[in-house]
Amino acid sequence: MYSRSFRIIILVVVLLTADGSNIKPKRCTELLMGQYRCEEPVISPQTQLPETCERDNSIRGYL
Repeated sequence: MYSRSFRIIILVVVLLTADGSNIKPKRCTELLMGQYRCEEPVISPQTQLPETCERDNSIRGYL
């Protein structure tokens, strides 16, 4: 019905226009077992440690 090159062109157009804007991040309570989400920590340029680093060297996340 359609030529192979036409189907390839349509596929390329669809892939190029799909920007992922309809993807919403999941809440932690919606993740399945074994799934996790980590955000990059803010690293201090002076100490090279995360900004939220506690005295015991742990990192506390703020939501």
